Amino acid sequence: MTQFDPDDLCVPKTLSGEALAALTEDQPLRALARLLASKADTVPIPDLALSAAALRRAAAQDRVVWALTDALLYTQVPNYHWQMVADAPRNAAYADAIADAVEPGMTVLEIGAGSGLLAMIAARSGAEHVYTIEANPLMAQVAQECVARNGYADRVTVLPGHSTNMEIGKQIPVSADVLIHEIFSADLLGEHVLPSVAHAKSELLTKNAPLLPFGIAAVGALAEPPKHRLTDDMAIDGLDLSPLTAIDAAITKYGPGLCTRLSAPFALYDCDLRGAYPQEGRREMRIAAVQAGTATGVEQWMHIEFPNNTALVTDDRASHWQTCFHPFGAQLALDEGATVDISVEFWPGALAVGLAAQPAG
Repeated sequence: MTQFDPDDLCVPKTLSGEALAALTEDQPLRALARLLASKADTVPIPDLALSAAALRRAAAQDRVVWALTDALLYTQVPNYHWQMVADAPRNAAYADAIADAVEPGMTVLEIGAGSGLLAMIAARSGAEHVYTIEANPLMAQVAQECVARNGYADRVTVLPGHSTNMEIGKQIPVSADVLIHEIFSADLLGEHVLPSVAHAKSELLTKNAPLLPFGIAAVGALAEPPKHRLTDDMAIDGLDLSPLTAIDAAITKYGPGLCTRLSAPFALYDCDLRGAYPQEGRREMRIAAVQAGTATGVEQWMHIEFPNNTALVTDDRASHWQTCFHPFGAQLALDEGATVDISVEFWPGALAVGLAAQPAG
């Protein structure tokens, strides 16, 4: 009889027989880790990831178990979570806004629980109850554990799933008095903040409930990326590798200060979430260069505004968010004062920046 139970290790039912056999081996947890890793092509990865996390808790010091389960976990949990919770400016901006908005007896709703940090700050600030929603099932489980470990299980409820599937009277008993949301990708819109907040305002909140934050903007500048980046006309050791550019990401991420900025900052997109707002659209603008250089795209960062007159700007080395580079697919040699016409298109989940018209030639 083994000391480990497959149920305690969250082993998927389809693997229960193989798991029992693995747990009778000389090194049962390593054997089970190998079994999980071998099933990545036949068992849903989220199920395997839940089991991998439980297995790591049972083998906290066994780095072989951890190495065997890395791929299962990191396909499920974006690596920004670790940098996000250590982002002091982000945490301070949210904590100050929460302390200012939350009053004793309030019900608070959060979209995007992550580790449960902001939900617990809301409870600590006096909320009677916090309902925090997390779409990633593994992160929802971790958030529940963090909440329980810190003694907030009676005042913070973690709800696995998408906020747009939540209903008052079902998953959430009453309309919330405050909304907290931190569902921003580096390009601002990639985590579907626009439809999520619109749904919450319509279906999950009391009238005029404060939104933390309420103002969001994507700010950018004409820029040239670091020289180590492959471009369409670049030869490497005399060889043409331009087909690589066709499978590159539409947006490249850099740390602040790595791109050369050729224009003053300008607003690519901004929105006051408190009012009505479109969820898709297009605009064009003419941007002037303030110094000569070769513009190959737009570097973009975020400006996030809270009701207590504080703002979070991600164009900072202390921010865990990186800046985004939106390439034009062309290189524009600019003199100081020269202008570039660009287009910005947005829809739920994305922001696309390009040239308003293709350059001649």
